[in-house]
Amino acid sequence: MEDLADETGFAIALLTPDDVGASKKNRNDLKPRARQNVILELGYFLALGRQRVCILYKEGVELPSDIQGVVYVPMDDNGEWKQKIVREMESVGLLIDANKI
Repeated sequence: MEDLADETGFAIALLTPDDVGASKKNRNDLKPRARQNVILELGYFLALGRQRVCILYKEGVELPSDIQGVVYVPMDDNGEWKQKIVREMESVGLLIDANKI
């Protein structure tokens, strides 16, 4: 990952409910969350600039609450999320062929 980061123009973090977690105060209140390595990698790619990072997430997954300036796109069954991501990538100057998505 790190050796390719210099060549990366845009990053999409995929947050899916693969793990569960809870706060120490409410240990029995488990909530679906993404794997912790995904959250770490999300933080790593924020160095590209927040406008070059998008969080694609499944409904119900716990979302990072303190990342302002990053676009959050929910996955939907209609596939509208694809066009939202294309627009975000185009907004930073990347040329995307939406027909190949």
